[in-house]
Amino acid sequence: MKIQDLSNSNIYYDQGKCFGIVSNLNYLSPSKFLVDHNTFNVKQSRFIPVYYHENKITSTVKFIANSEVIIFQFNCDYDLNNKSFVINWNKSDFKCLSCKSHFNINNNLDQCCSLIDAPVQLFDAKIESIIIAPEDYLEEIRQCKINFINLHFSSIIDTIIL
Repeated sequence: MKIQDLSNSNIYYDQGKCFGIVSNLNYLSPSKFLVDHNTFNVKQSRFIPVYYHENKITSTVKFIANSEVIIFQFNCDYDLNNKSFVINWNKSDFKCLSCKSHFNINNNLDQCCSLIDAPVQLFDAKIESIIIAPEDYLEEIRQCKINFINLHFSSIIDTIIL
């Protein structure tokens, strides 16, 4: 595998292994997340579910990193070359790059903006799951951002239920 063969939103498949870019230094993902490379833990749990057409195809993901790029790799029996993927993130500290507001996971602050279209920088980021080839890729990107926002800012209904 050559790093230059990788795309920021598509899987690269080679001899039973799939590769994708988690983050390029100073590059926003298609869902407008920017990962802080200094705080991303490459040795985080290797057990991250990868879904293909709503079926879990693996849970074992390996990370490869250098100063410019963070890549994920997993073994797979499917030829997923050029399939789109979306990364779902766990709750973490983040900064809205549109409003310049910093949010700590322990603070109960109000949202600075809708955050749906705003670029977000993640600190100490951890991956919850990877979804490959969603039926509606653009809707999956939007849903990824909505899920992230809901993790950090509970609605009135969520607060009442808790």
